[in-house]
Amino acid sequence: MRKSVLCLISILVCCAAIGAASADVRVGIVTDGDVEFWNALQEAANTWADEHDIELDLRIATPPTAERQNELAKELVEAGVQALAISPVAPEEQADALRALGETTPLVTVRRDVPEGNRRAFIARDESEAGKKLAQSVLHHVVPGLRIMVFCSNPEAPETQARIAAMEEVFEPSFTVIDGLTADHGDQMLAFANMEEVIGARPEIAAFVGFEPYHGPAMLRAVTEAGRERMVRIIGFGGGTDALKAAMEQGAVHALVMDDTAGWAECILDTLKTLALDEDKDAIPEDGKIAAPLRTVDTEFFVSIEEQMDELQVQVPWISEVAPGGP
Repeated sequence: MRKSVLCLISILVCCAAIGAASADVRVGIVTDGDVEFWNALQEAANTWADEHDIELDLRIATPPTAERQNELAKELVEAGVQALAISPVAPEEQADALRALGETTPLVTVRRDVPEGNRRAFIARDESEAGKKLAQSVLHHVVPGLRIMVFCSNPEAPETQARIAAMEEVFEPSFTVIDGLTADHGDQMLAFANMEEVIGARPEIAAFVGFEPYHGPAMLRAVTEAGRERMVRIIGFGGGTDALKAAMEQGAVHALVMDDTAGWAECILDTLKTLALDEDKDAIPEDGKIAAPLRTVDTEFFVSIEEQMDELQVQVPWISEVAPGGP
């Protein structure tokens, strides 16, 4: 009997040891200064880590400087993480430090790349895909062939150009026209002033598309104050504020394209786990570039094509001449 009990205890101890070993995957993440993004991602990351037997050590760089990020990355490596992800705030400045870290620990860059920093993978948004989703939202909510106005921060930025090119490709068969690309260089007051000017001078513009998270509230305010809500379609990018969510329920905001934070969390942690265990190497592309997922949220309140055309023809009587299939 005693031998049986000892045998059972031994089996339980072995099973516990095996379970501990399977959970003994330690990974680290060093964030940048985008508090909203990382707050949204952290809960999903913790849940995914628990479900997949991963010990996650996520550290927030405060202040969000290159020096502080480098310190936290070094601390995580010294603490024994087996793979590390970092969203570098100053990629060029941090290249040497990341190169040294990458020599001893599998390294993943997030959102901003440091290809010369010995990173094994780079996870970021596919800006062309973002442009396609924005364009698809426009076609879902706007009469084909009409004109839209796009608002951006910097028209020369690679991400802006990638989005515009993708939108134009999607629009080509429908004859929908990007009538202008209005820049504000990050000045939110200028962004609103631009929108006010467009909505006052260009009644034929059927939709506003904003590339930055701060464009959504500004577009909503401009359209509402002009008395054009629901008829000027609002397509935004980025997480919705409470005001935007309420406006979407009422049909004043029509679609938001945003980062799928739960998908980002899974993408980052799955890549870190793969690198930590040095397994399933085919899961990481040869160039290391991995596209993080996006999602689109649409209003359930739709205005029919007939209603849109009737409204537009009251304000722009010749609109039917430029809208294929219009009444």
